[in-house]
Amino acid sequence: MNEMLKGINNLDELLEKLGMDYIIFEQNLFSLARHFSKNYDGAIWESNIVLDENGEKINGFYLSLDDNKEYLLRNSPNELMFNSLKSKTFALVVFSMTTNYVGYKFLELGKTKSAEIIFELNHFIRNNIEIILDEDEEELVKFFKFID
Repeated sequence: MNEMLKGINNLDELLEKLGMDYIIFEQNLFSLARHFSKNYDGAIWESNIVLDENGEKINGFYLSLDDNKEYLLRNSPNELMFNSLKSKTFALVVFSMTTNYVGYKFLELGKTKSAEIIFELNHFIRNNIEIILDEDEEELVKFFKFID
């Protein structure tokens, strides 16, 4: 279990760890969601934990949206063979790309501790994506095609 993410199981705890740096994360999350989707017009972002095979909580969290709609993509990066994503996959793509972008932004700004935390959240998503997407092969392919 990653100790850096210990005690960071939701957005409120991330805010507590990042302090004012959280604003950069939040702004980029919403901005990327609007950038990628034609029909994203705001939503409630919910924090979710992941349990391991023994039912133990894994340090970290991921975000999902409080709806079940399909998100239409504004453009198809990497010549994707699809033009929409299910809500859960869309939220994971946006969260993953936000953590990657903001992690590097923090490094540029000399905010090493915040960068490390954000990069660990990105690793958390990547390491647990099969569990998060319930091993749904179609959604896993879409997730990886979109972010690659």
